[in-house]
Amino acid sequence: MLAGYLVVLLAQSTMISAQGPLGSFNIEPSSISVSGFSSGGFMAAQLGIAYSSLFQSGFGVFAGGPYDCARDQDNFQNCMFNATPMITQPIANVKSFGADGSIDPLTNLLDRRVYLQAGALDDVIGLSITNLLHLQLLQFTKAENVVFVTLADAGHAMPTDQDSKVEGFSPCNESISPYISNCGYDGAGAVLKWLYGNLNERNDLIEGSGSLTPFLQTGPLGAPGLADTGYIYIPETCQRRHQQQHHAAPHTDDGHFPRPRSRSPPPPRPCKLHLALHGCTMNVQTIGDLFIAHAGYNAWADTNDMIVLYPQTTTDNETYDTWSGHIANENACFDWIGQYGDSDRRLDSGGGEHMRAIVAMVRRVAGLDEEAQSGKGKDDEERLRAWGRSWDELETRQPTPQPQPRMPVSYKWWHMIVP
Repeated sequence: MLAGYLVVLLAQSTMISAQGPLGSFNIEPSSISVSGFSSGGFMAAQLGIAYSSLFQSGFGVFAGGPYDCARDQDNFQNCMFNATPMITQPIANVKSFGADGSIDPLTNLLDRRVYLQAGALDDVIGLSITNLLHLQLLQFTKAENVVFVTLADAGHAMPTDQDSKVEGFSPCNESISPYISNCGYDGAGAVLKWLYGNLNERNDLIEGSGSLTPFLQTGPLGAPGLADTGYIYIPETCQRRHQQQHHAAPHTDDGHFPRPRSRSPPPPRPCKLHLALHGCTMNVQTIGDLFIAHAGYNAWADTNDMIVLYPQTTTDNETYDTWSGHIANENACFDWIGQYGDSDRRLDSGGGEHMRAIVAMVRRVAGLDEEAQSGKGKDDEERLRAWGRSWDELETRQPTPQPQPRMPVSYKWWHMIVP
């Protein structure tokens, strides 16, 4: 029945084309952001930190953990199951990668907005793992820019507040497939509001006004462990502006007398771009359209001029050398364990095949130079001094609670617990 959701959806009139190449749109470069769940959450942290010049509107992590967590552990599972992995080395690695230019300047992270969320009953990744990501981020990001939400009654689940609208969700308090649950909490809305500030109210119609379109994840957009097809949600407003931009009639004259040229219309207003990454076993191949159509992102995209990009993984039974030995990707996870990429093992700092392909997708949609990197460089020590910080510090202090009006509910800004 789950696979049938996708067939019905793609048959709707909102579909603009069959599967084809991924197109480019009029995107405001400073509006690009990313969020993800589980393995997609680990990947969102990797992208948000390593490519901070690209993801300027920040990143969100649902049920994920620290950047570079799996590299120096005895086993990547030390970064799962509510364990307490070593965090000092991942923090040191971030500093080292920033200093040698392997990732974008760490000073980009000072003002980045970051949203973290975990379920208190999550026994797959676990609250303690996301806590360590929070600790890691406090070394590089101003504390008031990071919000950490704990759902008291949630397991390992992407939380929504869609009550009885969609069949096939898992119970909120259980950590079972498809890992999308009605928890009475709009996770997609919460992360988007935190990253972008005030947004228009979402479109609560299930169908939406936009188009959920498949595209080819091949060539520079492909990688081992990625499916041949990804999906992109394009609101009607962004599609219309795209057509206006590319099909405007040129000015002409009649060939006899000069004709006064009318003033050219202003260019269409650009749209935002959000990258949404599913977790293991949550790809279309496994759960149909539950994540790409019903995780909650599209309803907000519809009313806020926001395109949502949904890369897709696939099951890969071939074993690869990872940071934790030879492992297959049987659960179709995004790579956060050093599975796909260059032999130098800098797989979460630009050398990883999943990161490379996903960044190429984002740059394609945004109309940016796909060959260019995101501006790797040395850290700006002057900015650090102005902030009164040094990368040589390893601070563990907790921030002073203060109100944050941009969060849509009452909370302790650094760690909110939702009953």
